[in-house]
Amino acid sequence: MLFTTPTFLWFLVIVYVVFRLLPEGRPRTIFLVLASYVFYMSWNPPFVLLLMFTTFLDFNVARAMGRTDSPRRRKALLMVSLCANLGALGFFKYANFFNANLQALLRHFGVTFEPLPFHIILPLGISFYTFQAMSYTIDCYRRTREPTRDLISYLLYVTFFPELIAGPIVRSTQFLPQVERHQRFQGPGFAMGCNLILMGLVKKMVLADNLAAFVNQVYGNPVAASTAHAWVATWAFTAEVYLDFSAYADLARGLAYLFGYCLPVNFRQPYLSSGFREFWSRWHITLMTWLRDYLYFPLGGARRGRLRNYLNLYVTLGLSGLWHGASWNFVIFGLVHGSYLVIERIIFGPKGVPVVAGWRRVVAVLTTVQLFAFSLVFFRAQTLADSAIIFRRMFAWGSAPTAPLHWDYQLWLPLIATIIGHALVYKRPLDPTLRSYPRWVVPLFYGAATAAIMLYGAAGNEFIYFKF
Repeated sequence: MLFTTPTFLWFLVIVYVVFRLLPEGRPRTIFLVLASYVFYMSWNPPFVLLLMFTTFLDFNVARAMGRTDSPRRRKALLMVSLCANLGALGFFKYANFFNANLQALLRHFGVTFEPLPFHIILPLGISFYTFQAMSYTIDCYRRTREPTRDLISYLLYVTFFPELIAGPIVRSTQFLPQVERHQRFQGPGFAMGCNLILMGLVKKMVLADNLAAFVNQVYGNPVAASTAHAWVATWAFTAEVYLDFSAYADLARGLAYLFGYCLPVNFRQPYLSSGFREFWSRWHITLMTWLRDYLYFPLGGARRGRLRNYLNLYVTLGLSGLWHGASWNFVIFGLVHGSYLVIERIIFGPKGVPVVAGWRRVVAVLTTVQLFAFSLVFFRAQTLADSAIIFRRMFAWGSAPTAPLHWDYQLWLPLIATIIGHALVYKRPLDPTLRSYPRWVVPLFYGAATAAIMLYGAAGNEFIYFKF
């Protein structure tokens, strides 16, 4: 049930009306849990059993940790939770990947190995809800939060349908207090939710999906592309991936506002970053803070010397790439960004690129965005061979296309809109900016956005991060 389809619109209307008719407090929480399970089951009903199993396991493991002071028992309970969550994630997402690589490695040494193939369907959203659940049990183990005794509240924390499939990855300390307070419906929150929902629909249906049409032509058949096509398609994907994923984040936050909940911001104009240390504080913020707190810092962070710090950066960013998908392309994507951060630290020190202004800032931002675009070749290409072809096309000046490709306003307007959108919120975050506009602007914004969706929108296209 995609957010951009009429089916979801009807689902949302029914859920919202029933939610408002119910008494505030517990009945609404229970109803949202049931609605979230229905939402998840609309895709593939049997996988709701996996979601329920890990959810109930983590809830009881955390409760058990809260009842004991034995370090050994607490660690054993934590390992049960981690093994269950990572085991499910590893099997469904990476079994075929490791199977294929083991086969290739043994073949290299002359060993024939033909294991039974795994016909695995990846459960929707497993990368997101697994990390969210793990953060809860780890926090309970560290005693940075007390285990909740309210099963219904915990179920809503894990399954809340706006962020269940593609984030943001919400911490229990951010969400559970809101559930336990049984927040009342608020008018300003409703208005903000509608603004974010409409903005998310425009980003996805009008901008990202129109860019995707050109990107798919080039990356679907890279040998047919010219130098110009390879460059423009890579820039177009740089805009597309931001618009697509930030659209989901806007929709998730907007939908949560409708029901009285506040989700964390996941993007803060990342293409205004003057370096990669700043970039990763603006891009997919909830994932990167998760990796920082539960992987990078436990590995030692920057506390154990320069070389160990560089290794920790490579491990963290390499695993962030692998988190995105079971492919060497994604691993290389992560390692490239590990290299960017290491090189920045070697040149500028642990604080990264210094804060600059004027033309120096412009140069730093453009350099950062272009380097990010290069890394996205690995992210978007289907195979390493396709990545190599794209790079060869980019730097083989004057190569001509062997197949016609479509250029028109549906390619250039989204690129221009991405630049303008970043410029409009350059000085302050998005939410205060939306609230600051005069009231007469609101109907114009709603009318223009609705017209754009009706005229140029493409409904039913899957979000990029649904694959992860």
